[in-house]
Amino acid sequence: MANVECLLQASFAEFALDPGRVGTNEDLGSNNKLKNQDACPLIFAASRLSLFKSRPEASDKTHARLIAALGDDRNRFDSADALQCAAGIAPLTEQSGKSRHVRRRWAATTFMMQTFFEYAGLSIKGCAWAKAFYQSQLAKGKSSSMAKRSLAFKWIRIIYHCWKTSTPYDEATHLNRLAQQGSPLVHKLTA
Repeated sequence: MANVECLLQASFAEFALDPGRVGTNEDLGSNNKLKNQDACPLIFAASRLSLFKSRPEASDKTHARLIAALGDDRNRFDSADALQCAAGIAPLTEQSGKSRHVRRRWAATTFMMQTFFEYAGLSIKGCAWAKAFYQSQLAKGKSSSMAKRSLAFKWIRIIYHCWKTSTPYDEATHLNRLAQQGSPLVHKLTA
């Protein structure tokens, strides 16, 4: 598994720029960096690219990073919570007696943490609900980094669901879901 992720991190950005280049093992045979057994994950990753292309504000390199962060095994993470913890985005609560302290999780994969953190930052520019959520976190007195981690926490749940069900993200569907749940973000978007 580690070899596949290293291969994806090192080589997939080149193929993400032109997904049409990745088709079969024979197509990749001319590349000296790739062997037949290594090509299969790239073909798999190229097929997942369309899943992430539904987010226009993210670049092809960001899409490739998301694919590499998630990996090729859909059973790798049992839940969105497990992915949030592995990425270091989920806060860590320490409790003893009457004292309770919530802090940032340090035991995490830096690559995953940075990928989701940067993705959250990019989404603020092109996604209305993400911008409203980020602004609400800043209004609560959170720092910019804390607000982006909170936004990344939300995005991981969405990305995990899309990844597990193989459905591209649709902002209209997400906004309808927020309205059904009575989210305060809906009121901030309409105001």
